[in-house]
Amino acid sequence: MAAFFRKVLAGRDTSAETDEMELSPEDNKKLVELFENRNLFKRELEQVRAERDVLRTDLEDLRARHEELHRQLTSIEQMLADPEKGQNAIVYYQLRAVWDTCRQQLRLLSEELSGRYVNAERAAFEENFERDRNRRLDDLTKQVDKIEHDWRNLRNTLGELQQGLDRLQGFWQRRKRKHTQYEINRLNAQFKPVETAKLQLLAEMDALRNLKPPAWPGVNTNSRRAVNLTLL
Repeated sequence: MAAFFRKVLAGRDTSAETDEMELSPEDNKKLVELFENRNLFKRELEQVRAERDVLRTDLEDLRARHEELHRQLTSIEQMLADPEKGQNAIVYYQLRAVWDTCRQQLRLLSEELSGRYVNAERAAFEENFERDRNRRLDDLTKQVDKIEHDWRNLRNTLGELQQGLDRLQGFWQRRKRKHTQYEINRLNAQFKPVETAKLQLLAEMDALRNLKPPAWPGVNTNSRRAVNLTLL
């Protein structure tokens, strides 16, 4: 295979020879690897060129920034060389330093005041939520107590009616016995709704106990206005 490429490079006419030449499997494999390596090197070269272009752009930006800073430094040096302009520049930078210090102090004061209002209002928001939940739990507890009280009264009344029914054994008490049995059936029918209402109330109480507080809406307008007035 090496001899074949040497012939091509030497400019010899190998068209007839190549028709008769049969490459071995090993030569075919090397030829394929040669083209694959060529494509790989080409892709890497394109990637390197792209990175070079990016670096050139960054270099131009840095050079422009350097020239601008150098120009500013030269201008400042020339201004400081002039007694009148230099004194004005010194006063300017001193005033700017004072202004930056004041801004920093105002920012720290604003953060401190805002933090106080945030903590106070967040705590009040959570306390109001807990207070409202406890109030609702108390209301539900009272409703459950009332249902249990009614259930006990219902049970006691039913027991008294049942005892009265047992005493009504005479045939002349048939009508009264029938009326008593009717009342017993009516009261028995009330047990299921009472139990259902109690279970619903207990479920509401469990859901209320597990209820998470809503998202805090943030500092209100009055608090923000107070902070701004204090900073002014």
